[in-house]
Amino acid sequence: MDSPESLPSSWSRSRRIREYIADLRENALQPEIWMISKIPLQEWMKWALRYADSLDPVAPIRKARRAQAPKEGGL
Repeated sequence: MDSPESLPSSWSRSRRIREYIADLRENALQPEIWMISKIPLQEWMKWALRYADSLDPVAPIRKARRAQAPKEGGL
């Protein structure tokens, strides 16, 4: 079980990674030509988001809530 001290740290790390990816998306004019460690930027960003989710202790709760939310435009 994770300690109460480690959970905020993991959450913070996941947020920083997501902010970094958002900045990359916003500023990479041609993301298809950029590489990180010989990996295409778009592929690397998908991996990094999955990694951020794996660190984030709130991610499972967030996903469950989204799954229960009513669909847009639906009744």
